[in-house]
Amino acid sequence: MNQLSIHKSTKKKLLFIYLIIVFFFYTSALFSQISEGGIPPSFNYPQTLRSGIGMTNVPIDFNIDDLRETGEWNARDGVPMPVSKLIPV
Repeated sequence: MNQLSIHKSTKKKLLFIYLIIVFFFYTSALFSQISEGGIPPSFNYPQTLRSGIGMTNVPIDFNIDDLRETGEWNARDGVPMPVSKLIPV
């Protein structure tokens, strides 16, 4: 009787492994992208990021320490600290 229970346990494990494999292949097919062939349109244009204007220095017209102090002061009142500051260019 003990060998029979081991045999059933092995069958259950094999069935489980089989179902996992089938599930893996089935779900990977659901998230696949359909290929229509051809070349992406962006490959026909020059690489504008590299061929554009070089780096530009933008002057900062505010005091960073004051901004941090104001943010900490507002945080004590429950206002979230600022993540960024808009700099007009």
